[in-house]
Amino acid sequence: MSIWKARRRADPRQLPPALTFAGLVPRNETLWCLKRDRPGDSEDRSPDERLGPNARDKDVYLCVACDLEIADRDAVFDPGAGPLQLHVNPHGYLHEIVTLSAARNLAYRGEETAEFTWFQGYAWRIAVCSRCSEHLGWRFTAVAADGSPAMFYGLLRKAIY
Repeated sequence: MSIWKARRRADPRQLPPALTFAGLVPRNETLWCLKRDRPGDSEDRSPDERLGPNARDKDVYLCVACDLEIADRDAVFDPGAGPLQLHVNPHGYLHEIVTLSAARNLAYRGEETAEFTWFQGYAWRIAVCSRCSEHLGWRFTAVAADGSPAMFYGLLRKAIY
């Protein structure tokens, strides 16, 4: 096994806190190794096969924990840096997020804040599944009245399918 493959398959929870995947993964590499698979999924299956026919037939994203419908697939949009993005939080955790213009069946935790935001001019708030309370991502709201779009969602790639 090459050094790259060994690093690529490393469990992010076992890395030292000061080290993140940001320095280990080329910019154009898709991080399928970070996606939490549903119970019974095999590593031999491709990411497209892991999504399953039920999600593709409905054209919606579902909560990985309870299968509640979260968003339509056509709600994916590009806020300027692409619809699939990698961001590191202040604690050094890497998050792969999908940006969506609309979502449903979400509940929110904590106060809205613009501190440590990944999108300049937007405040964020934690979004969880309204059925099972799984952390799904964040809602971003424009701080200025003329911000466009006024609101969007950044959902964790590993929390939806």
